[in-house]
Amino acid sequence: MRIPHLAVTAALALSASAQETLRLQDGDAPQVFVIATDEVHLSGPGLDRIVRLDERGVARTALPAQSQLQVVLYPEGQPRTLGNRRILTRRVSAELRPGVDAAQLAVRLGAADVETLAFNHRLAVFRAAESSGLALAAQLQRQPEVLRAQVILDRRLQGRALPNDPLFSQQWTLRNTGQSGGTAGADANVVPAWESGRTGGGVVVSVVDDGVESAHPDLAARIIANAGFDYRDNDASPEPEGPEGTNEKGEPAADSHGTAVAGVAAATGNNGIGVAGAAYGAGLVPIRLIGGNAGDDQEAKAIAHRLDLVQVSNNSWGAEDDGKTIAAPGPLLAAALEAGLAQGRGGRGTIYVWSAGNGGNEGDNANNDGSANHPGTIAVGALTDLGTRADYSEPGACLIVSAPSGNDNTRTPGSFTTDLLGDRGYNRQDVEADIQDVDYTGTFNGTSSAAPLVSGVVALVLQTNPNLGWRDVQEVLIRSAAKTEPGSPGWFTNTAGLRFNHEFGAGRIDAAAATQLAQGWKNLGARLNDSAVKLTDDLPPIPDGGGAFERTLSLSKSLRTEHVMLTLELSHPARGELAVDLISPGGTVSHLFVPHNDPSPNLTHRFSSVFHWGESTRGDWRLRIRDTQAGNAGAVVNYRIEVFGTENQVVDPALQLTALGFAPEGFRLFLSGPGGQAVVLQRSANLSAWVDLTNGVLEEGGVEFTDEESTGGENYYRLIPADP
Repeated sequence: MRIPHLAVTAALALSASAQETLRLQDGDAPQVFVIATDEVHLSGPGLDRIVRLDERGVARTALPAQSQLQVVLYPEGQPRTLGNRRILTRRVSAELRPGVDAAQLAVRLGAADVETLAFNHRLAVFRAAESSGLALAAQLQRQPEVLRAQVILDRRLQGRALPNDPLFSQQWTLRNTGQSGGTAGADANVVPAWESGRTGGGVVVSVVDDGVESAHPDLAARIIANAGFDYRDNDASPEPEGPEGTNEKGEPAADSHGTAVAGVAAATGNNGIGVAGAAYGAGLVPIRLIGGNAGDDQEAKAIAHRLDLVQVSNNSWGAEDDGKTIAAPGPLLAAALEAGLAQGRGGRGTIYVWSAGNGGNEGDNANNDGSANHPGTIAVGALTDLGTRADYSEPGACLIVSAPSGNDNTRTPGSFTTDLLGDRGYNRQDVEADIQDVDYTGTFNGTSSAAPLVSGVVALVLQTNPNLGWRDVQEVLIRSAAKTEPGSPGWFTNTAGLRFNHEFGAGRIDAAAATQLAQGWKNLGARLNDSAVKLTDDLPPIPDGGGAFERTLSLSKSLRTEHVMLTLELSHPARGELAVDLISPGGTVSHLFVPHNDPSPNLTHRFSSVFHWGESTRGDWRLRIRDTQAGNAGAVVNYRIEVFGTENQVVDPALQLTALGFAPEGFRLFLSGPGGQAVVLQRSANLSAWVDLTNGVLEEGGVEFTDEESTGGENYYRLIPADP
């Protein structure tokens, strides 16, 4: 059997060339288009979606067999919106002179086929044998029997699914057209997901907060009756409490936070009032917990509430964001998280979404909060309407994604959402610069607002594929995230080809890309782990004010990494002077503890990172600790590294890949070995970025393959196991 060839590089050849723009006919007018080098359209039987590419032009997701890749275009000088996107197809429309035989013309020009349109036989659609119709259109235009020829550009036909909520036009977090003076497209990209019929229907989101006003007309239809609970007062009425007016800090005296959070996640859409939530068809379960004193038992019961019903748990709360607090979940909360991951959603795991924290201006880091950095939670950072990190948003190697929220010290626009009814919430008569309707607010912000936006997107993802496990949801969000603020120097790509930034995690949440990726996602295998520990016996002191403490722990298992945990105990008079990094065998660096104004002594904490996702666990992991200021000496007491992931598949060593050399049609190879094995053949020019060339089941005796797109130079080839 010949393994089918995916002409990946053929479709990308135009994108990778020096040509950056094309002048093409679009409708009845010529238009200059810019070629998108970071995405490509995937077409074929049952396929019609955009695939994201990394900086090297390599697809960030596996490409199915029998698929075709087409170049993506956007009008020059216009925002890259769904409506502006055009797909450069192989089809060419032509108007022929009377009496011309379209079939004969197609044969003469080498077209793959032609269709004469039934309603007008002088109109024909030719299909090119190449990856685009550009060359065929030029050939046709030169023929005397052809009056007109142009490449057909595919475009998305809108279902007119924008909700009719009057404040939606101002909800830049969901659809940023630049209406707030921000960057068009710097949003959560939810509209295409809505247009495909995904609004969160059938998915239930709990709002663990200070209560939700169930009578709000934009929330009432979403709230599941008799499902919520008040764990502060221990009753079944999780309504907000408190009087009108403000407290001593100028904040609303009433519990306002949860009502605003609920609106961001799932305010009813298309009801002609107010705003729309990201998942405006999802159900809501209000849980009252924060806003007063609560203990480990109350926290645990709140996040383990109704594991038979709740699928997504939003938690816009956490440890104090003062840059001086190192916190960890209590034993009951930790046990509740593990119970939710094991029992929730029928054993697939409750999806816990957590605010990364608002202490960015205090030098705080999301990794200092043991709830946000728990491997079972999705830590979320906040973005402005420019797509930049909101100054209050805490960075960290534990961040999964970031989401639009706004309203920092440089940008005033915040999130538009529901508010307490009447004159007692964020929007009151004595508040300037808010919207007129006091039942809504346009100033809600913080990672408290970013988290429920992600919770809403997760609801869209689970509606698309309810079978995803909790780790699968995390990887789908990582792989589908958009590269926000691309000029940031913090972006890097790990050795598995995944992109991260300590300020943003994997990037800005992208609902359309996430739902598309979830649709055909194959769940991860069993979660395995490996660990190593170093005790105090032979550890040298941390060099005071210069140099670095460096030690290596070797892990023997070959796992595909997901989460990495570092448990560290050290003594130091002022821990804020220290910088703690963890470096993988592949060289990826996670900054786990960064210097900041924290004069507190000593440090005992469990840090985490998702930045090694997909890398191999096997080899030497290096711990590096630097003391950035002289005058205080410290020492490491002990440390432990633990990695979690899945088993790395290996190819049967009996399989052989033999190079046969160049031929006129391309570079020839021979695959031999036992039959019946599913494999993928890949090519790389640098041993880092790999492109799928073929995949299939090997027949007994082997098969010859020709890499028709090889252009010479130094190329490398390898076999990897195909997905079963």
